[in-house]
Amino acid sequence: MADSLRTVVEQLERHPKMLVVGGTYAEVCAFLQGWDRGGGTVLIPGFREWLVRRGAPRPELAWPLIVLCDLYPQGRLPLLSELTGEENRRAIGILAELLRTYLDDDGSGHRRDCGRHPNGGGADA
Repeated sequence: MADSLRTVVEQLERHPKMLVVGGTYAEVCAFLQGWDRGGGTVLIPGFREWLVRRGAPRPELAWPLIVLCDLYPQGRLPLLSELTGEENRRAIGILAELLRTYLDDDGSGHRRDCGRHPNGGGADA
């Protein structure tokens, strides 16, 4: 699963319009969240919690907004629908970098197994 996510992240970063119509950050986030909900597997288990552990300034937010905290000063988060083309590009780049780091580090120094559910079961659990 980790290799699949790496491939998807690379495609979303380089050519987002190949996977989502408008190529916006909001669409990329919806695509990733939809994969989790519709595919029956957990693509990015614990990603939000990982972001919080690394020091998210707004831990109460959903992960798409926590990622934007790397781009905007605290208290200045824009609506996702109001991001400019350049802001969308930068946000997708930051998300891709965070996902690559997340895949490499589960907080314990061990490689993350993204094919397993948080309850310890496999994709069919």
